Amino acid sequence: MKIDGVFAGGGVKAFSFVGALQVMEEKSMEFERVAGTSAGAIVAALIKAGYTSADLFEILDTLNIEVFKDERMSWLPFTVAKWLHMYFKLGLYKGDELEAWLRTALEAKGVSTFADLPKGSIKIVASDLTRGRILVLPDDLPQFGILPEKFSVARAVRMSCSIPFFFEPVKLYDRRNRGQFSYIVDGGLLSNFPLWLFVDKKRKKGEDLLLALN
Repeated sequence: MKIDGVFAGGGVKAFSFVGALQVMEEKSMEFERVAGTSAGAIVAALIKAGYTSADLFEILDTLNIEVFKDERMSWLPFTVAKWLHMYFKLGLYKGDELEAWLRTALEAKGVSTFADLPKGSIKIVASDLTRGRILVLPDDLPQFGILPEKFSVARAVRMSCSIPFFFEPVKLYDRRNRGQFSYIVDGGLLSNFPLWLFVDKKRKKGEDLLLALN
């Protein structure tokens, strides 16, 4: 049975999603479309790349999240450097290690850009601080003059996971307007449970089951 799935953000919630996925696999359920915010975006992307609940359990069980704390090097005293990085970079950690981990995991399944996934099969939610609005990836990328099929899935998920003041925001440049860019942060800031992405007038009773995990 093919269904749509929405995954909420919330850090450690990702672990509980693995158990739910295991039950779904036992009932022969398969996600046709997925959407997620923050930790939910990580799970959604890995599922769409082809990872099973057993794969995800192993990945999360062996994951050392300390490696994601990639601080910028500085000759200044530790505490002073941290405050300066937060003030000027808007985050304690760069977020590069998180993105690198995501890229490696996705590329292991042959997924690099959105062109490697069925069109419309995944929607990742982030927050555009500059424009003060929700950003849905890859759908909204053309507004920045960016071709969705050439955009990194790992980069999109990294944007959705940019917890304010923990990870540095991602600068998304507008290729149509030179010099303009938006600061992109955690999608949970504006829509932590994006159920609305798949709830529309076109969904008829008895058609396309929607499972939302929160």
